[in-house]
Amino acid sequence: MKRAVRKLLLRSLLRFPRKARPGEILALTYHSIDDSGSGVSFPEQHFRTQIEWLASSGYRALTASEAAAALAQDAELAPPGVVLTFDDGFRSVLDRALPILSDVGFTATVFCAAAYVGGRCGWDRAPGIPDL
Repeated sequence: MKRAVRKLLLRSLLRFPRKARPGEILALTYHSIDDSGSGVSFPEQHFRTQIEWLASSGYRALTASEAAAALAQDAELAPPGVVLTFDDGFRSVLDRALPILSDVGFTATVFCAAAYVGGRCGWDRAPGIPDL
């Protein structure tokens, strides 16, 4: 059952149902970009596919601050915007996500668990959880 749900989730994340409407901003949140299969990981190839699709479909990456300002001003964005965030500050954001984002000129916002930077993930002891 868990495998079927994961497969369905991955399939839906790889195929966005439609392009954003004018003025709409997509927000996508990730944790770790790796192939460990942990509960906080998203496969690198799937991430690359998503980012390349967004770029080729005309999306413009916005920082969280830029998106908040656009929404506060009720501004229509052309091209449509996407906010990419990473929670916890896993090392894979630097090692794997950043090169993919750089390839298409995208930016992202990283929310780091500052007390854990350079260490092990202390809040989840499950096997395969990557380093911060």
